[in-house]
Amino acid sequence: MRSVTTRNSTPKSGNLVCDPESRGSNVLTYLTRVMRSVSAQRRLTCPQWLQRRAAAPFSRLRCCGRRPQRERLLILFLKAFDYVGESLSLEFAVSEVVSAMNEVAIDKTCFRSEISSSPRVLRRAIVASILSTTSVVSYAASEEIQVYLDDLRAPGQLGVDVHNNFAASGRSAPDYLGEQAPGKVYRLTPEFAYGLTKTTEFGFYLLSTRDLQGNLHGDGVKARIKYVAPHDLESGPFWGVNLEVGRSSRRVSETPWNTEIKGILGFRTDRWTLAINPNLDWSLSHGGGPVTGDVDLKANYAIDSKTQVGLESYNELGPLRHLSTSATNGRSVFAVVDKDFGKFDLNAGLGRGLSQAADKWVIKIIVGTNFN
Repeated sequence: MRSVTTRNSTPKSGNLVCDPESRGSNVLTYLTRVMRSVSAQRRLTCPQWLQRRAAAPFSRLRCCGRRPQRERLLILFLKAFDYVGESLSLEFAVSEVVSAMNEVAIDKTCFRSEISSSPRVLRRAIVASILSTTSVVSYAASEEIQVYLDDLRAPGQLGVDVHNNFAASGRSAPDYLGEQAPGKVYRLTPEFAYGLTKTTEFGFYLLSTRDLQGNLHGDGVKARIKYVAPHDLESGPFWGVNLEVGRSSRRVSETPWNTEIKGILGFRTDRWTLAINPNLDWSLSHGGGPVTGDVDLKANYAIDSKTQVGLESYNELGPLRHLSTSATNGRSVFAVVDKDFGKFDLNAGLGRGLSQAADKWVIKIIVGTNFN
């Protein structure tokens, strides 16, 4: 449907009206209406007065032979204005801008020359978006909240660790189209592990969630291979590495195929166990975005031979080329207890989000046992 471009025109039902008498103040108002129209899946054309107003900075779009690109660029600019104007971070604005580009199928080649004439803040956001060709995505494995240590199954031994996570207080709005927001969602992930050698273990995950309506969803599979170098099991340093590859549903990941390489570094004394996991995450899907980093920490104190208490810290750092501890990256800390019950072991914790990107309260329980 077409918007009315003159005062004397009478719109049909559902059309958008923009009075040319108040052009300057109505630019943002009109663009807001454009966004609302897009969200309602209506079709519209920019009024002539707004096209003339935008003719100079957007004139090069004509070389592409795609008139609708003008309307889409205006939508894109509105997204940037909305998020930068609300004093949110530039990284968040970049993410939202590129999501808009993907939603309206913008030809990115047409924009490289156009953006040079955009306002400075928008230019920074949009150029960064186009160069990355994707939104800033966090690949944190929220189905598995765990700091890796030096534990391995014995050769030929099969076992399972059942990961249970519940975001008691968390984000209730999706970050992208199709996402299941984590607030009040229960995640159940059985992890089957098999000892290959004295230093190597293979693992396989089945991802699932239960949503607010009580519906159960299968959310993908992951596989991993873990290596831990020979070391003294009672005291001293240990190190290893874990490689993980998986496919996830859009409910829990914006990109389907992702991978992670996790470093395992630690030190153990009679009472204390200290560990750090530096992680690199990236997508194997086309246009999956930059490599991102995060660091997980654990400090446990042994009360007795079977019980330990301590803290775990999970810290996203963003894209590897621009690591940051800003509030747009998730940071959380968990008070945990580790208990050996003989036939099974338990890791339980209560987590508190320390940044605006993290869920406020998360409960986690991991129960592990061996079949033979």
